[in-house]
Amino acid sequence: MVNSILMIPIHLDALYLKRERLVVEAMADLSIIPYFNRKRDVNPNIAHISEEIVSQPFQNQNLYLKAGIHLHWALPDALTKGIQDSDKKTVFPSVPNRWLVTRTLNGEKRQWVVESDYLYREGEGEQLGSIAYPIEIKNGNHQPFRYWLFWFLCGNGVYTDSFFSKIVLKVFPSKHFTIL
Repeated sequence: MVNSILMIPIHLDALYLKRERLVVEAMADLSIIPYFNRKRDVNPNIAHISEEIVSQPFQNQNLYLKAGIHLHWALPDALTKGIQDSDKKTVFPSVPNRWLVTRTLNGEKRQWVVESDYLYREGEGEQLGSIAYPIEIKNGNHQPFRYWLFWFLCGNGVYTDSFFSKIVLKVFPSKHFTIL
């Protein structure tokens, strides 16, 4: 359907690392927030205050980026600004959550689809490099966050975990690629 395609220009930054490197961690670690998981208290020794989860200045020493190419892209300003409606609610424009990535190398193209908003189910996804993303919960008996990771949807419809894995090097071995 031609009328359902949205082409968006984006700003893309790529960081190439020859070897693993220590980098500044996130401003807060939501994965250590205390909660009850319907069986037991999780992180009971942590007070439920921001001081406990925010990164301390000059002590960011637990986030390593693996060797490879790490991509960061930003949407155009027009898609990141909300408009207040008559009910005083801020409404943001719809943006895609699937991205076609095309790599061109020596005239040969390969393509992948990136699912940019994948959240693991409760209790899944904890691993080096995954990001704890806050979610709204209806009662206190659930994990107050989900782990967030980029996933590549391969041509055969199978999800492949790609965060800092070997597939990143296979997908982006050179600087010749396009994200649409």
